[in-house]
Amino acid sequence: MKRQTTNDLSLAVDAYLQWMTSLQYSPHTIVLYRFILKHWIAFANASNMALSDLFSYKNLKTFESKSELKSLSLVPIRGLARYLYENNQLDAPVRKPREVLPDTHEEYLTHYRDTRNVTQGMIRTCRNVLMAFHQYLHTDDLSTLNIDQVDAFLNHYNAGYSPQSQRMHRGALRGFLKYLYYQRSILQRDLSAFLTGSPFYARAKPPRFLRPEEVGRLFSSLHWERPKDIRCNAMIYLAYTLGLRPKEISLISLGDISFAKKEIRLPNRGFANLKLTP
Repeated sequence: MKRQTTNDLSLAVDAYLQWMTSLQYSPHTIVLYRFILKHWIAFANASNMALSDLFSYKNLKTFESKSELKSLSLVPIRGLARYLYENNQLDAPVRKPREVLPDTHEEYLTHYRDTRNVTQGMIRTCRNVLMAFHQYLHTDDLSTLNIDQVDAFLNHYNAGYSPQSQRMHRGALRGFLKYLYYQRSILQRDLSAFLTGSPFYARAKPPRFLRPEEVGRLFSSLHWERPKDIRCNAMIYLAYTLGLRPKEISLISLGDISFAKKEIRLPNRGFANLKLTP
């Protein structure tokens, strides 16, 4: 049984790599797959299992933990399993066991499926995001959730993903936050309104707010070398410290400013003078 499993798997790997070559996979990818699958054959040889029993999610995770390849190690093996399945040499491709989420999360996924015209792929993406979010929080109690926790999770989870994937992950989490506020009344406020992506400049609609770290980056990026820099920075400080609108700033004249009293007068705004901070 041991020799037969190794021989069968070696032949299957050779056929799979030839199939990849026929589809013009890059030589670099084929070399990488060959290297990883060679280790997979050695693992199968040591496991002494039949070919049909070898391709299980449990065995793949065992191989991953024992190899030094880590996250890259499972991709070629999943591809090989799918190839064998499509050629009727394996009963089923490798599938990750479905993990059950807390009731609130599972009920949202049912609500998401029943109220939106979504594909199974979108539901699967949403489930993956919610699973990662639940594991990140380490609690089932969502009543104290705040936007800082949501931001921290997305910064961690989205690292390495493309901008398009990052938008999908934000959208999945945004829908869940709306559900917690509007349908379940678990949250005290709608956190989804604060869930935004990285700013894009020269947009028709600029961001309506900046987070504390973004404000810090804004002020740390200011320059003071040229007169126009000083003028621009003065407008930024007036807008931030006094909450003035662009139109109000543009109407300020030197006669409206009392440097001795550290006050500024806004005659067209309809209320008393504002105190300037030192």
